Amino acid sequence: MDSARYKLRVSTRARSYHLEIDWEHGLIVVVPRRWNQQWVDHLITTKNNWIRKHLGQLEKEKDSLKTTAAVKYSPNQVLVIFKKEVSLIAQTMKLTYRS
Repeated sequence: MDSARYKLRVSTRARSYHLEIDWEHGLIVVVPRRWNQQWVDHLITTKNNWIRKHLGQLEKEKDSLKTTAAVKYSPNQVLVIFKKEVSLIAQTMKLTYRS
């Protein structure tokens, strides 16, 4: 996933930014209400290494899970197993970078 693709969430309570890597949405950038798009773009550029590293880890986890499920189970069973494992991994893979 390219770090230029992200979900932006403007928070009225945030005093500073934080970055989240989420199983479903990928990169989520949370910023205070007073931030403008130029500051967000600068943040993404500055934290690009961190973003790429953690998105890469997430993609590896997803690929590993798909391979494991596809090898162990028949096509009809994969979907059920995949959904259960995804929900467990999603709870543990939520990574956050706070300033």
